[in-house]
Amino acid sequence: MTYNPAVNDRSAEILTSANNQAAAIQLRGMENLGNSLSEIGKSYGDAFYKNAAAARENAAKADTNLGTAEAIDSIYGTYGSPEQRQTFREGLNKMSGNQDKSSGFLAMHVQTANALVDLNRSKQMQQAQIDGYKDLYDYKAANSAPAAPKMNAETIRSMVSEAKTQGFSDDAIKAKLQSQYGDWAVRSVYPPQNQGIWMGQ
Repeated sequence: MTYNPAVNDRSAEILTSANNQAAAIQLRGMENLGNSLSEIGKSYGDAFYKNAAAARENAAKADTNLGTAEAIDSIYGTYGSPEQRQTFREGLNKMSGNQDKSSGFLAMHVQTANALVDLNRSKQMQQAQIDGYKDLYDYKAANSAPAAPKMNAETIRSMVSEAKTQGFSDDAIKAKLQSQYGDWAVRSVYPPQNQGIWMGQ
């Protein structure tokens, strides 16, 4: 084919346009690839931070659960039965792989542990009261005057007889009986119908 400048040759324009379109397509492809990579990076970053946050949260739960478990185990060892402690330990071991389940398991046992502590505190308070009453009784018994002998008419007559042998008058004896024991003591020795006569005479 001969070159004919009279014919309108658009080959350069067509090639340029094709190259421009190819470049635009390539640019769009690169932009899309860049956006895709950016989204992947962002997603990966979000996932990384979420996983890191979840790991930190899980570690915090594990620390909290460990502290709670140690406290409950100590309470069961001190106030509970050996069976309660063993059941608690076995259940905790089964839950050890999941901190959320462990938290729920521990929450259930916290109530039982608190009840054991309250029961023990109540027993200690009762024992303290009993010990306090016993100490008070012992103190009073040690520091009280000996109980006076039980007075009856026969005892009063015996006392009056002894007072008479020591030379006390009837009036002095009556006054003493009246002041210490009351009318019944006077009447037991000096009946109203015989006020002037001592029954021992």
